[in-house]
Amino acid sequence: MFPNGWRGDGALWANQFDNLANREGHRRSTGAEIWAQTSGKVDAFTCSCGTGGTLAGVALALKAENPEVRIVLADPEGSALYGWVKSNDMTVTGASITEGIGQSRVPGNLADAPIDDALRILDAEALEQVFSLLIDEAYRWAAPPASMSRRRSALPEISAPAIRS
Repeated sequence: MFPNGWRGDGALWANQFDNLANREGHRRSTGAEIWAQTSGKVDAFTCSCGTGGTLAGVALALKAENPEVRIVLADPEGSALYGWVKSNDMTVTGASITEGIGQSRVPGNLADAPIDDALRILDAEALEQVFSLLIDEAYRWAAPPASMSRRRSALPEISAPAIRS
């Protein structure tokens, strides 16, 4: 292995799960942006984890501004991170349809992140929120599932909301 992830064949292994530059980027950008855009009125932050970079980076940024901000990991079944936060137990139970989140190991990005609590998010609860956004809020960034094709005409074409400064 070559320095900085270069393999020697023109490829780069970013190692995004254990490369602390991942969470550092979120500490400097995402976390700082949340703090600035809310004028520091943040009580808690939650998200699910894939690499752990977003949760860890945002946690470090927000807690640097206010140590009382609560950081809560939202974790699907089939992931060990909920148990790790709650009781240092890495047992994996269940399964989830969610893609790209949930881990059976603690990524380097999360290893020393200041996480206060964890919630188990069931697929049914997650899907209820997704469909609520699709139907009630008319958010649609991708094609709707086949089961919603009859309602397609009711959903206006929109783009992602613009960030206001």
